[in-house]
Amino acid sequence: MHRKNMKNLNKGGAVVFIDGGLGNQFFHYAFCVILYRYLKKPVYLDCTQYRFTTSLNARNLELVYFSPILPIITSKKELIQKLNISYCMFCLKKLGNKILYKLCKKQPFFLYDKQKTLTKPHLRFESIAQLAQNLGNHNYIYEEYMWNFKEIKSYKDEFLQILYPQLPLDSKSLAIAQQIQSHTNSCSIHIRRGDYLMHIPSDVLDMEYYLHAMEQIRQLVSNVKFFIFGNDFAYMRGQFSESRDCVIVDVNGEYEVRYDFLLMKMCKHHILANSTLSMWVGFGSYGYTIYKANAKPSTAGLETLGFIAL
Repeated sequence: MHRKNMKNLNKGGAVVFIDGGLGNQFFHYAFCVILYRYLKKPVYLDCTQYRFTTSLNARNLELVYFSPILPIITSKKELIQKLNISYCMFCLKKLGNKILYKLCKKQPFFLYDKQKTLTKPHLRFESIAQLAQNLGNHNYIYEEYMWNFKEIKSYKDEFLQILYPQLPLDSKSLAIAQQIQSHTNSCSIHIRRGDYLMHIPSDVLDMEYYLHAMEQIRQLVSNVKFFIFGNDFAYMRGQFSESRDCVIVDVNGEYEVRYDFLLMKMCKHHILANSTLSMWVGFGSYGYTIYKANAKPSTAGLETLGFIAL
């Protein structure tokens, strides 16, 4: 084989590290599917950092409820085999990190093969297509954040099938679903607080944004009913409990985000938070969708979906 073609050689496909909540999981999965289309080789999802037992952990792997078509790696042993690295060396590095973290709060050893690991590809490549063309002998993609709806929208129909799973709602969520379906103009409002309050400066959107967005929806449609979702129930009750056109949805915990996601998707219109989950709520919406312009995470590509920026 000519040397100029070596950069495209990656016989074993790729493994992609997955982290974060459900919104992040959707973005990672979208990246993996598109990469798979370009590579035409296996792409595996490294989900080894998640718990696989019922727990109240806010970072459970909820993607599995949406029937992903790509294979998921759930154990370190399987991951090590897939990456073809030494199990003994892996264990030694892991032990070294554990000891040094206790001594000086540092974990200096990277557990995998640095030469075959592509870290933060969003800082090096402008598109998934460009990454696929230059993957070379890298077989592990770590800290991937190539999240842009301009690229994802080409696969919109495929992803919409995943976002509407045949997932049965529990009784408490089913009661909310019936309320949503009883209103012609239902509008979800997503409020992200919780961990955002720990950021300095805070990433939390203020009430001025939400009140402005609600007024916009009221001017666009008649007899609107707002359904308030979020991860700070006390705040939601304090801000919206006296509004007659609002229903506060406080039936699902952080470990049941999939139910809130499906309920929000049932609404005709949407007012989004600055969160990845919110972006996927609006993806494929056929009603009015309002979002905060220039917020983090990046809103690049949302305008191409017909969203309204405030």
